[in-house]
Amino acid sequence: MPVNSQSSYYKDLISSWTLMMDCIEGEDAIKNNGETYLPKLSGQDNSDYEEYKERGTFYNATSRTIQGLSGAILRKPPTIKTTISQELLDAITTNGLPLVEVIRLVIDKQIGTGYLGVLVDMPLDGGNPYVAIYQAQDILNFQTTIINGASTLTMLALREVLRVPKADDPYEMEEKERIRILFLVDGIYQISLYEKLEKAKKEEWILVEPSFAPTILGKAIDFIPFVFFGALSNIPEPPKPPLLDLAKLNVKHWQITVDYYHGLHYCALPTPWATGFDSKAKLYIGPGKAWVSENENAKCGFLEFSGAGLAAVSKAVEELESKMAVLGARLLEEQKKVGETAETMERRQASDIVTLSTIAGSCESGMTKVLFFLSMMAGKEDANAEVKLNRDYIVSKLEPAMIAELVKALQVGAISQDTFLYNLKQGEILPEDTTIEDEKLKIEADNAGNIEKQMADLMKNTFANATNATLANATNATSNVFPIKKGIK
Repeated sequence: MPVNSQSSYYKDLISSWTLMMDCIEGEDAIKNNGETYLPKLSGQDNSDYEEYKERGTFYNATSRTIQGLSGAILRKPPTIKTTISQELLDAITTNGLPLVEVIRLVIDKQIGTGYLGVLVDMPLDGGNPYVAIYQAQDILNFQTTIINGASTLTMLALREVLRVPKADDPYEMEEKERIRILFLVDGIYQISLYEKLEKAKKEEWILVEPSFAPTILGKAIDFIPFVFFGALSNIPEPPKPPLLDLAKLNVKHWQITVDYYHGLHYCALPTPWATGFDSKAKLYIGPGKAWVSENENAKCGFLEFSGAGLAAVSKAVEELESKMAVLGARLLEEQKKVGETAETMERRQASDIVTLSTIAGSCESGMTKVLFFLSMMAGKEDANAEVKLNRDYIVSKLEPAMIAELVKALQVGAISQDTFLYNLKQGEILPEDTTIEDEKLKIEADNAGNIEKQMADLMKNTFANATNATLANATNATSNVFPIKKGIK
């Protein structure tokens, strides 16, 4: 079996993964794939087809939806607990990506193709461990075996593309394909690297160097440090991409949009016509020009489009956009802001929340495992990790009127302080890093400070009142001894 052999799962899903990736990449990828996504019209030659294709525009609902859903998960920063140094977390890939960016890429791929993997590896010459992300199309094959009653990954084939200098020109780069085989031999983790033999009559792969076994602090590794990520669960078997149906509608939307603009090209501008004029006469359109004919039956006019043909195409485009919205492209529609309660909005988005919750849970458990492997390879004897992601996907800040009602209910004793603060927290009035208990402590501190101030003010006022009373009594006594006569200046 050649090293680049593909699993049955790969063969079944590669076309779906390719469709998803092309839709995510956008208009250039869709147009470059030509008839894969836009068949030729009957009778079109290559030149006509290119003009036909270029008139269209790809409205990328797929990519926008993924960005929106991913942004909903990451609108609050993840909570990360680990024994790994912050220096390593700030650059955990070979190209220096921080952990937070790796989490974002993982979530994007989970929502997009629904499948990917992360390998935790170490440089051959020593140094810090790092992680490498493999897309769905790069996970060619795998094998699992039941060991001690549990399904264990025993073989994995990964495709890699390297950019290396050309042999005849070191200043120009070329791509070289490589296959990385990870496997367990007698319970010991080993790696083999194969490269495609250039200028071979048939596809051949050669072993770059002898297989080697990585170690941690001089000890052999008894597992393959690779973590699968899926839209539903983190198992080696890939699922169907969660937004595949949306991508298919997106392509259909592209095809009908091209037809619409193609029709506009031929029908939108009025076309002049004339009959009964000399066939050799030059007829010009514009100010200062007149068409003159000696034929009394001569006629002229403009051909203009009429009818419901393009209207039907336009309606079909709108219907597809509505269907895409139902399948997940919520960002294509304006959210209702009037007459829609928070409960109605929550029900309307319920399907998205379930999907995001599942994806977030898979990402949490997978990234926790990645950090655990990374911590082990960094030589941490107390290797430990935990990643928590946002599960609050509906932004629902409290309206001023609702805050006023909560304050009123608190004032009359209809709700407790805990309930009041809980609603402020849920409505995102309290800061993200402030818990309800923190806020209660702050309130108690403020109240204590207010009491001290009130006592000081009370004593100050009491002293002032006593002084004023003494002065008033003294004034009255003086008035009795020396009566003042009114009217005497």
